[in-house]
Formats: sequence, structure tokens, C-alpha cells
Amino acid sequence: MKEGPYNIKQGEKLGRGMDKEVYIDPENLERVFKFFTNEPAKEKFRSHVKARFYFHKILHLIFPKMVPDIYFSSSEPNMLKMQRINLDERHVAIQRASEYYFNNQKPPEDVVAKEKRASRDIITDPGWKDFRDAMEALDIESDLNAINFSSDEQGNLVYLDDFDPWIISEYGDHIENSFNMDKLKAKIETLDREKRENASSFLYRLEELRKEANDEFKHGEVK
Repeated sequence: MKEGPYNIKQGEKLGRGMDKEVYIDPENLERVFKFFTNEPAKEKFRSHVKARFYFHKILHLIFPKMVPDIYFSSSEPNMLKMQRINLDERHVAIQRASEYYFNNQKPPEDVVAKEKRASRDIITDPGWKDFRDAMEALDIESDLNAINFSSDEQGNLVYLDDFDPWIISEYGDHIENSFNMDKLKAKIETLDREKRENASSFLYRLEELRKEANDEFKHGEVK
């Protein structure tokens, strides 16, 4: 265990991507920290931290077997605290090859062969297609690379990457939703009462935060 950014205790490092590193939360082994290593323009808005939290919550309520739960989002450090998902053999095989690529090294042939088999197996998993179709139905962009998936202990294929509710407009002068609002509202209406009420509340807060972000744009208050 070591001290991470802002004196946050970090457990074992589980992996890394182009823009983040993932560690076990040593105080709760069922959760992980995702530390972001870059700062997209959207994250300069004070309201973005809360917005990504609410968006994750909504998607977890709608797709509890596909999308991990989220418990916390912060800007200092730029991180998420998420539900920890089991890393299956396929994910580990892909991750092992990726470590060579990150270090600008050529992986051994047997590592590459295992990576290719694992990637093919994930992409042909029915859960991968179910996830892709579910996101496309709501116009939500996701990274469908095999490394972003792993099967949990119940055999569900789970998406390990995160979601961003916002995009910068084409002309860079305001924030837009990264999803189809009408389709998301319609999907929320299919949930049972408690989940529907929670998701609707999160969506309302999410839209209020987008208005705040656009006010920051308008008044030049972007930090």
C-alpha cells in the first residue's frame, strides 16, 4: 500500500490505460480508484465532477449487469471510485500484452497469440453485442475494444471503462449532452418505481449541471 495523489491510500495497481490508472481501494477491496492522467477541456468545469457521477449512476441503474456502480467522483485528484469487477483470464491476457505496448516493447509471440484469442473471444461474447446495442440505442459513445471488458463472478460481461455525459460543441462555445436525452428518458421510464425515481432525479441534476457549465462558458468563468 502506498500514498497516492492528495494522500489517498492506494492498494495494488490493477491496470492502466491511455488516460488513467486503476488501483484497489485498500480500505474496501470491493472498490477501485481510477486516477485520470490528463485533463480534457470538459473537466475544467466545476460541475463536471458531479455530472459524470450522476451519469454513471443512471447507467448503472439501467444496466446493472453491464455497468459497474460508482461511489465517488472528484477533481482533486481527478478520479472516480468505482465498484471492483473481477478481471477474468481473457482480460488479463490482453492486459499483459498491453503492458509491453505501453512500454514500447514487442511482446513475445505466445503473449500476442493469447491476446488475439482473448480479444476474439470477448468480441464474439453475446454480452459484448448486448452492450454495444444498448449503448447505440441511447446514442452513447463507448470504447468497444476488448480490453475494456471482463466477466464478473456471475458470468456477466461488464464494461470497465467510464462514461462522460458531455461533449464540447463543434464551435467550442457550449456544452452538449453526449447522449440522446429523449431516448434516455424513455429508457428510464421502463424501470421499476424506485429505480425510475432515482434515475429521473439524477437526470434532472445532470441537466442542471450542464446549465451551470454553460453559464461558466457564457461568463468566462472556466477554471
